[in-house]
Amino acid sequence: MENIFIINFIFFFIITFAFYFVIYKKNNFFFNFFKNKKCEINIHSKLITQNGGIIVISLFLILFLLCTISNLALFESTGRYFRLTEINRAYLIPISILILLIASMLDYKFKISPAIRLIIHFIVCYISLSLITFPIISIEILPLKVQFFFCLVFWIYVINATNFIDGIDGMLSICIISFMLSIILAFWLAGFKNTKILYFSLILLPLLFSFLIFNFPAAKIFMGDSGSIPLGYLMGYMIINLFIEKEYFLCFVGFLYPLLDVGITIVRKIKNKTYPWARLFDYFFLLPVIKGGLSSVFVLKRIIFLFFITSISNFFIITFKINYIFFIPIIFFLNIYYLYLFNNFREKK
Repeated sequence: MENIFIINFIFFFIITFAFYFVIYKKNNFFFNFFKNKKCEINIHSKLITQNGGIIVISLFLILFLLCTISNLALFESTGRYFRLTEINRAYLIPISILILLIASMLDYKFKISPAIRLIIHFIVCYISLSLITFPIISIEILPLKVQFFFCLVFWIYVINATNFIDGIDGMLSICIISFMLSIILAFWLAGFKNTKILYFSLILLPLLFSFLIFNFPAAKIFMGDSGSIPLGYLMGYMIINLFIEKEYFLCFVGFLYPLLDVGITIVRKIKNKTYPWARLFDYFFLLPVIKGGLSSVFVLKRIIFLFFITSISNFFIITFKINYIFFIPIIFFLNIYYLYLFNNFREKK
């Protein structure tokens, strides 16, 4: 890693912290999107500042554009500097994120229909398929149009799964930070050909670490849809690229808990004849807090442990050339165990 990354990290960490500090101290500083609001699941006695994600995403877009315009390289890979201009149709990324950000802000203000929001996600992800290098697997195994369909559905699912886990203090930011730290560790140990995955991690980390200071229990600022949905877009893009890179271990388990929790809960909602997007606050990770009356830290400790085990497993896979297939079942069943553990609070009052 080059010194430019360290300078970038410190500078944008301080800038992000300053923005959040001002927003936390002065209500309604920017328009009316950061006003204080009661937590919907009543886990806070105080009003919490909303839509902190506007700052994270806005600064990400600024840094992305600065790196693109200046042709700045944050790090060196395989003897050469990597730049965002090397991404095919890179302009689609900030455009897509800006559309999702504006749609989320409008939804916060005017309560857009879930169906319309889903259509917006569909259009953005469909256009963004041109960012992906197809075929991602042999067309003899899976026809190209089917690959398009699966990528589109998966990308939309990741966007909404990322949005849905933004339910308790620190949950979303810790999941994404942990995933990106796993990517950086894997790159440091083995290196990726697809270095844009690492590039996005390096841009986002200082912003998310700064946000976590204000979001860790007890939260002073919430991310909101304005942050979770654009971040979900980036997470989907990164996971698909991990698959293309044949980094199957991180692709399958790096973000596994949020995808499992949300997926199983959606199936349960459909089975109970309710809308998948119905705000019932019935996700597994919410139950110890809502039903059990425990602090968010109870859940966060176990989520951090999951990502720690994932990173350690990846270290052994890369360092000792162990087949990743031996570790995936272990991590999968550990995720299932925590779902079971959290679900035990469902009947508690």
